[in-house]
Amino acid sequence: MSFILGLILGIVIGGAGTWYYLNPPHGAPRADAIQQDAEAARQRSGEAAENAREELRPRLESLRLTAREIQEELKQQGKIVRRNAQELGTELKDAATDARITASIKAQYVRDPELSAWDITVSTTDRVVTLSGTVDSPELVGKAVLYALQTEGVHEVNSTLRIEGERL
Repeated sequence: MSFILGLILGIVIGGAGTWYYLNPPHGAPRADAIQQDAEAARQRSGEAAENAREELRPRLESLRLTAREIQEELKQQGKIVRRNAQELGTELKDAATDARITASIKAQYVRDPELSAWDITVSTTDRVVTLSGTVDSPELVGKAVLYALQTEGVHEVNSTLRIEGERL
C-alpha cells in the first residue's frame, strides 16, 4: 500500500515539476531568452579573447614565442627555455614563494579559455618554472610560457609542453 502511495506521489510531483518547467511564472526568464543571453556571453568572451591575443602579440614576438619560433626550437632542442632578465639578480630560495608562483600561473591558465589548467603541469623550484603536458597549438605553448614569464618572481621558464597530435 505504501509503495502505491509513494508511486502516485512521485507521479504527481513529477507532473507538477514538468508543468512548472514548461510554464514559468510571469516575469521568469524563458528558455529562449536564456539561450540568447548565453549566445551573447559566448560572443563577448570570443571578442575578449581576440583582444587579449592582440595585446599579447608584441610581447610574444619580443620573447621569440611565436608559433614558428616555438616549432623550430621544439624540433631542435625538444623544449623551450626563456630567462627573465629583470629577475636574475635576485636569488631567493623560499618554498612559499615557489608555491605562490605556481598557484599564480595556474590561476592565469584557469582564467584563459584557450588553455587548460588540467592539461598543463606547473612546478616551481627556486623560482624556475617547469611546464609540461599538452596544448592544442604552438601559439598556446607561447601563451603558456608568456603567462609564466610575466608572473612576479619567476627567473626562468622551461617548457616541455607538447602539441596535441604532433610527434617530435
